[in-house]
Parts: sequence; C-alpha cells; structure tokens
Amino acid sequence: MFYYSLPGHIIDVPIAIMQFDNLRSAHEYTESNAKFAKSVEPGNAELITRIDDVMAKRSRGEPTVPSKMGDEKKTNPFLRVDISEEIRSNVGATSGEPDDVVFAKVRKAKDNFRG
Repeated sequence: MFYYSLPGHIIDVPIAIMQFDNLRSAHEYTESNAKFAKSVEPGNAELITRIDDVMAKRSRGEPTVPSKMGDEKKTNPFLRVDISEEIRSNVGATSGEPDDVVFAKVRKAKDNFRG
C-alpha cells in the first residue's frame, strides 16, 4: 500500500491497480531521488540497476521520465515503507511503528538529505 500522510490523517491507496500507469513529474527529479533512495536502501538490487540506468540516460542527455508505477514500487522508498526493513532501520524506525510514522521519517530524511 502507498501511504500519503497529512497531519493526523492517512490516505491508504492500493497501488497495484496502477502497475502500468506512467508517472509524469514536472521536472527531472530522478537522479537526485535515486541518490536519496540509495542512502536509505543500499541493499536493493533493483534500485542499483535503476540508478545505473538513470545515470546512463542522464549522461546522454536523455530524460528519465515518465516512469512506470511498477518500477517505482520496486525502487521508491516512499512506496516501500511497508515492505523494506532496511529502509525502516535506516530512517530510525523502531519495531512495530506504524507505516505512516515510518513514511514521515522517510520524508524527514529526504528533507534533510544533502547527497
């Protein structure tokens, strides 16, 4: 599940239905987002492969957007707080903390990331 957290509220969205939808951002964020993702989940082999692809595309001046929701589910830490113990550990989540709290910790880590 994807959790979008507002102060005191959570919107729980089943992302399986969006498996093949293209995600389009207004700007080219993929490279900087990939660096952050690696900082919180360096053991994710699919993330490392995606980073290699992103860096190759950017070095050729090619865009990395749009992306597929399926790829995001495998590599985007905001979509993985409910399945990745590595992310949970690296953002300082304790055992048993609810996913929305962990999501907020990932958001804070991203806000403070300077990589």
